[in-house]
Amino acid sequence: MKDSREYFDSVAPEWDRIREGYFSSAVRDKAIELVGINSETIAADIGTGTGFMLEAIAPLAKKVIGVDNSPRMLSIAQSKLPEKLRPKVEFRLGEMDHLPLKEEEVNAVFANMALHHATDSLRAIKEMSRVCAPGGVLVITDIEEHPYEWFRQEMADHWLGFQRQQVRKWLLSAGFKEVEVGSAGCNCRCQDANGKAISLSIFFAKGLK
Repeated sequence: MKDSREYFDSVAPEWDRIREGYFSSAVRDKAIELVGINSETIAADIGTGTGFMLEAIAPLAKKVIGVDNSPRMLSIAQSKLPEKLRPKVEFRLGEMDHLPLKEEEVNAVFANMALHHATDSLRAIKEMSRVCAPGGVLVITDIEEHPYEWFRQEMADHWLGFQRQQVRKWLLSAGFKEVEVGSAGCNCRCQDANGKAISLSIFFAKGLK
């Protein structure tokens, strides 16, 4: 299995084009709708990549902290950011299971298509809980469990998606309440080595601190 940092460093210059082939802006629209961002929101975007989620959150929030383990991804995200949004955005290099954030530093946590790259997903969710202030919200958007083992080699995935019930248990174990898990209303699309089209359902998981 590929190392996720090595993989994302290597694809960073092409990631926006690659990502567009996988999923549309509908997934981030759903996540933002679930959180209900306002001018007082201080958000963390975990696995920010080249800033797909962050660029939509920043105009609505007071501050956004983008976290990723790929220096090249963060560099591209920073270079793309409009000048007017730069005072509201901070980028930090770090891992999901050891977030470079203080306890209760933010009141909204986003993790879009990131959790399946975590070595220990429960630990990553517990880290998201640690940095989320009381009254804050976590929204995870990711793919449903699937049988395509080649995802581990081709895209450095540690997990072949997730069962919704398992994610629900993880959020509860991490201290979130009023947990909701459901369909995000959109799919992740890709092709296997033979060119066969694959469409994977995307779910959301929401919890309150």
